[in-house]
Amino acid sequence: MMHPFATSLLEVFEQYADPKRAAEMSAYMKEIDAFYGIPSPHRKQIAKEVLNAHGKGVLQDWQVICSTLMKHGKR
Repeated sequence: MMHPFATSLLEVFEQYADPKRAAEMSAYMKEIDAFYGIPSPHRKQIAKEVLNAHGKGVLQDWQVICSTLMKHGKR
């Protein structure tokens, strides 16, 4: 089961995904991984909003969250 914070974050990333930009990002990074195509400043803002919605106490689970997101495979 995925951590609720990771689930929320990935759901929002899916909403803002830009397939055209994602392909460009992937090509630029030599196809090392899949991307959502969300520019870094916007991606950081999304993460802040999701964090605020869940509360900073969720950061106690940072290892589980990071592991979950890394296994998901998109950036």
